[in-house]
Amino acid sequence: MSENKTNKIGLFIMFFVIIGYLLYPYAVNGTSSIVTNITTIIYFFAFPMSAYFFGMKSREKNINTKNLLIYTIVLNFLLYAFKIQNSLLEPNCIISFMVALVIWSLISKYFNKIIFIPICFIVSALIGFIKEVNVFLSLSFIISLFPFFLIGNNVKIDIKINEKIKKVIGVLLFISTIVGVMYIIKNFYVSFNILTLFPYESKKHMIFRLGYFFISCMMIVAINLLFNNKENKLINYFGKNSIHIYSLIPITAILFNLLIKVDQLYIVYASIASILTIVIFGNDILQKAIRIVTCKIKYQNIIICILICISLFINALPSLKINYVQDTMYPRMKQQ
Repeated sequence: MSENKTNKIGLFIMFFVIIGYLLYPYAVNGTSSIVTNITTIIYFFAFPMSAYFFGMKSREKNINTKNLLIYTIVLNFLLYAFKIQNSLLEPNCIISFMVALVIWSLISKYFNKIIFIPICFIVSALIGFIKEVNVFLSLSFIISLFPFFLIGNNVKIDIKINEKIKKVIGVLLFISTIVGVMYIIKNFYVSFNILTLFPYESKKHMIFRLGYFFISCMMIVAINLLFNNKENKLINYFGKNSIHIYSLIPITAILFNLLIKVDQLYIVYASIASILTIVIFGNDILQKAIRIVTCKIKYQNIIICILICISLFINALPSLKINYVQDTMYPRMKQQ
């Protein structure tokens, strides 16, 4: 699979992930049934497809694990310092994904055969029964999504048929998958705890998780049929920075919650914010600045020490609270 196709898939996923992330607090608060339904549809695919995309990036050797680790540590301290998350060892969903990406990149070479994918799916289904495993570094989240990373890393979904026929099949599969999810939402109670891969609340949730994974696999096939390998310079420009765009979503969420008031156009605002996030955070100038900070070894230890001091100082001030951020923006910080 070419880098052109990977970048197209990456931007497609990022666009909807950002929208879902911004809509989430209003979905769980019952602000609007439309917002709740759209957010639920996005969350049906957001995490598995993000893991799949990260696997594609890993296969193309576009991930510098060492620099990514330093970058993740810095970002984790910043979120902790400003009380956006409660603990360095219980990260929010964005940091969980960054930690997962580092771990997956390091161990994927030991899981480079197709047979490991169904085995990992079985482990993903069973890990939900162990409630304690989700606390430290969101391990349940990391283990559950690992098979999707392996699919992206080891499986090339490229059907050799006429391009027009391929797109027709892709559109039909995409629509049928969305319709299937809408049917599930209408007829069954769908907890965000299940979609964000928290440990099971009952045994029947394992069956739901397996169905959830199957639907996500269908969507992965659909987007692979929809996007081709033709070069698009604009998409490649922003698409190559998709991982850093993903990691900076919390900044968008903070600004969005401060600036935007909830009304009937909220979904439109979220879509515009998603596009602006991609354009601003996917810009090469910003990405070069990030790489300078994370790649210069002589600065890394100093930065981390400063962040530790800032974290301790801010958390020692009882008068400084940013609870609106904690309570409304990070789905992995709050149980339903």
